[in-house]
Amino acid sequence: MARLPHSSSLIGSSALGRLVYVALLLGLLWLAIAWAAMLP
Repeated sequence: MARLPHSSSLIGSSALGRLVYVALLLGLLWLAIAWAAMLP
């Protein structure tokens, strides 16, 4: 990957990256719970 400017790289790696990672984990967990609840 090409190197981004310092401000963008800091924001992307620390704040947005972690937010997206947690959001994906919560989304997958919610989907798994909803799918399990729909099973007979």
